[in-house]
Amino acid sequence: MRPTVLVLAAMLLLGTACASAVPAAAPAPTKTAAPAATSAASTVVPAASTKAVTAAPATSATAAPASGADFPAKGKVITFVNPWEAGGSSGIGARLLADPLERVLGVQVTVSDKPGAGSQIGMTELANMRPDGYSLGYSTLPTIITLYLNPDRKTLFQRNSFVSVAGNNIDRGLIAVRADSPYKSIEDLVAAAKANPEKIKAVDTGILGAPHLGILQLQHLTGAKLAVVHVDSGSANANNLLGGHVDVSFGFASYLQQHVRSGALRALGVMASERDKFLPDVKTMEEQGYKGFGFFGYRFVVAPAGTPPQVVDTLDKAVRKVAEQSDFVQKMEAAGLEVQYMDAAKVTAEWANYEERIKPLMEQALSEQK
Repeated sequence: MRPTVLVLAAMLLLGTACASAVPAAAPAPTKTAAPAATSAASTVVPAASTKAVTAAPATSATAAPASGADFPAKGKVITFVNPWEAGGSSGIGARLLADPLERVLGVQVTVSDKPGAGSQIGMTELANMRPDGYSLGYSTLPTIITLYLNPDRKTLFQRNSFVSVAGNNIDRGLIAVRADSPYKSIEDLVAAAKANPEKIKAVDTGILGAPHLGILQLQHLTGAKLAVVHVDSGSANANNLLGGHVDVSFGFASYLQQHVRSGALRALGVMASERDKFLPDVKTMEEQGYKGFGFFGYRFVVAPAGTPPQVVDTLDKAVRKVAEQSDFVQKMEAAGLEVQYMDAAKVTAEWANYEERIKPLMEQALSEQK
């Protein structure tokens, strides 16, 4: 596959967003405990503050869904599938959302971790669960799109396998190196990569994920060539850099910014047109002369296709109500997660727009690989 084509997809994954709230202490413990978080971000949100993790058996999506008139029914349990590891940014975000969502809806909301294959395992299970509103998932743009648009993945789902419920978290991309790195700026990194092709190791979070697209974009714009190391989580991304196994991280602010603030890492640039609210002194790539450079991750709630519109509307309103709660915003920010609510209709439109822009470019890139 030629990186020049893939980066075109990256250059289309541009977006900006903002939300404002006052930082506060880490979230208070809930009534049940989950497995200890393993990522760097888990140091912000103690394991005792997470919800219990239970495995929910998949049920046939062909079962008749509820009408939505009595949703949610008292005594029912909503299973909230997190397709990433428990201690990663998505796992923490899912748990922070589950508690107040439970209070708003008046029924139990239980997070079920189904990590693996860049979220493909968990999303496959969700697609086959009953479409009655009691089976939800926490997905990420643009990751889910790059999964089903890649035929090598052989996914058992497409965009129409799901219905959008609501979005609540934006995560801006960040390029960072260790504090003792010889690279003091993006210019230093690019110059070294051009002088030593494929010698400088850059870690992302998986093939064709947003961080990988960022690497491809930088290579396309500068002619530099990095040695790319793919890992499957934010914690592995940060730990590879902190442990000296790689030279630079292309990742997200959610799991890198605390190490930047502690002095362990040096941020070289925010991959967005706006600075990250948690690192206001770090310049964007655009500010440093890389016009149009950027990507973001957006986390949102989804349900299996066929979930009744009335049920989706109830869930959408509940997510919005949670997003407006100051204590929820404070807990999210304490975990390095910026709240940005997006309703079901807007998420649906954004998802479709992403797919339409990426699809022809990915098809071209994959055909050239054969």
